[in-house]
Amino acid sequence: SGDSNKLIYTSDRFGAPNLFVYDFVTKEEKRVTEGEVPDFLPTVSPDGKWCAYYHGKDEIRLIKLEGLSEHSFISGFFPTDQLGGQRNYCWSPDSAWVAYCSTDENYFSNLYAKKVHGEGEPVQLTFLPNISSYHPIWSADGRAIYFTTSQYRTENQVMHVDLVPIEQRFSEDQFDDLFEKPKEEGGEAEAEEKEELKVEIVAENIKDRIYREATYGENSWAVGLTPDGKYLLFANNASGLATLWVKGIDPALSSAKSRPRVLLEGRNGFGALQFEKDGKKLWLLDGRTIKSGTIDNRFTPYALRAEMEIDFHAEKMQVFRDAWVKLRDFFYDAEMNNLDWPEVYRDFVPYVRGARSNLDLAYVITLMLGELNASHLGVYYSEGSSVPTGDIGVDFDPVEYLQSGRFKVADIIPHGSVAIEKSDLAVGSYVLAIDGVELDGSKNLAELLNGKIGKRLGLTYAAAPDGERKTVSVKPISSGSTNYHRYTRWIRRNQDYVLKVSNGRLGYVYIPDMGNYSLERFKLDLDSQIHGREGVVIDVRYNSGGHVAPFVIDLLMRRAAMLQIVRGRGSSSASNMAGNRVLDKPTVVVQNEQSLSNAEMFAEHYRRAGLGKIVGTDSNGWVIWTWGTSLLNGAYLRLPFCKVMTLEGEDLDEAPRKPDVYVERPIGQSLVGKDDQLDVAVRVLLEQIDGDR
Repeated sequence: SGDSNKLIYTSDRFGAPNLFVYDFVTKEEKRVTEGEVPDFLPTVSPDGKWCAYYHGKDEIRLIKLEGLSEHSFISGFFPTDQLGGQRNYCWSPDSAWVAYCSTDENYFSNLYAKKVHGEGEPVQLTFLPNISSYHPIWSADGRAIYFTTSQYRTENQVMHVDLVPIEQRFSEDQFDDLFEKPKEEGGEAEAEEKEELKVEIVAENIKDRIYREATYGENSWAVGLTPDGKYLLFANNASGLATLWVKGIDPALSSAKSRPRVLLEGRNGFGALQFEKDGKKLWLLDGRTIKSGTIDNRFTPYALRAEMEIDFHAEKMQVFRDAWVKLRDFFYDAEMNNLDWPEVYRDFVPYVRGARSNLDLAYVITLMLGELNASHLGVYYSEGSSVPTGDIGVDFDPVEYLQSGRFKVADIIPHGSVAIEKSDLAVGSYVLAIDGVELDGSKNLAELLNGKIGKRLGLTYAAAPDGERKTVSVKPISSGSTNYHRYTRWIRRNQDYVLKVSNGRLGYVYIPDMGNYSLERFKLDLDSQIHGREGVVIDVRYNSGGHVAPFVIDLLMRRAAMLQIVRGRGSSSASNMAGNRVLDKPTVVVQNEQSLSNAEMFAEHYRRAGLGKIVGTDSNGWVIWTWGTSLLNGAYLRLPFCKVMTLEGEDLDEAPRKPDVYVERPIGQSLVGKDDQLDVAVRVLLEQIDGDR
């Protein structure tokens, strides 16, 4: 509360999350809201008279703290606020308005504001075609709101909207201010000035008053404003670390003070930022450490320790119910795929009661998820960090090991730990010892490599089990890095294969997933593989999905509309001079049964756009937009919240996308350097090219 004598909080002790208030003076608790719709993330107005809170996914309500009466207030769509625990609304400094982020019918998230008193409609403040907007921060003078928007899913941007037209300010005014008589602190004049603050929103031309803040790095988000309104605090990971920045936003500040500068760097992120009333000291969480400091970079950590006893058997019931409730409220099908969801809860409660660990509990929740028979579901729990195991970039012959217990080298991964060292260790050699420990049938190789990533390791080997022993020093890397080198080798082999079977006419590009890095890699590979070629094979086999399929399609659909020519040179697409890619060449897509999610959306869009043929097998049939949320015990629950359909209404989940030319790849072809799917893809594309001539 405004006087800090009361605490307003959420509890689900009676089933659904409701609001309660605890009075520290009278030591009494009172239940404020009731019902099955969740109430959460309450915030008291600056004047201490009102409390705003989310009521389900579609409403923000008010409580008048004097008498604790409830009032309906704002209707909207707030789909992720409950899941992420993100309070995406704020009070104006005069307590007369609430600004909030709401998602519209196009699933764009924008900023709105509504007055507390009166029957007026909300005022839309921004008009952005984005993925999300969040964490609005109202400036102390009431004239602007700062917030974060994601124009693209992985690129957060700090923006601000001026609520009233900007007034002309003159630097000469700062000189005149030096001669003004200072007001007495706490005097009558100061009190009158504070009472005069009245927030106004001028809706006319507000579309022209939104601005992007210049921040260091493309992926930054707003964290807070200093109470005097002169500085913006924002965060990003531009340096590879979680970084808290400050920049001046007051036009009266010098250019040096307006430039972004680093306040703090850490590995775990920053949160719970709060200024003291006088605005001089800032408190925050750096990971799990409480720190205080000023915007002049002086921060002090506080070593605090607290113990908590957890009743596992009570906690597991809460975790299970939370998972069940979140699925009930957010699963994309309100009918829960024709399940009686309360009955499912009752059926699984006995198994939850029998769980003896969090891993047991995760297994039971997984079984419950299986009842929904949908993709993109899962619950993940880890008991904590484990010692990472090093990888030397060598595959061993499994038959030899089973027969003799010896480690015979069957393959050496390019760019792996062994491959980059100068030695005669080769395929067919035997690794006999690691750091002096003899390898026999009783030794666990992985155990000997635990904790060895980045450290020097002695590898003893010979051409035969009883041959001359040699030792080479290697530096193990992670298994993920080694697998990346396997993957790049597989791609290079496929590129060479397509080049060979097409007689040098076609290029080959592989897209492993539909993430941002793979999109950028696709652009680079496409440029190099199409150079001097007539077409390109696009491979999405084993593609695990993501979200960038529309951007890949956009690139493939571009066609030259104009030509450019420099004197004495040949012509090319006029878009090239602007730095834009225009493929303008035919393609074919290869998919298989492990192409899933956004890769399947890519295939559907590719076919409908008439870009070319699809070769391979039926795709996986896993297509849903998904979200996720953390549970009380640290587990992570995936939540499919948005159905994906064709224009005719066909649900793509459990409906694999079929190829135009069905081709299976027999088991074992990779061992003999053969790929029927690429063979057919090359033939189909060359027939198209030759037929168009």
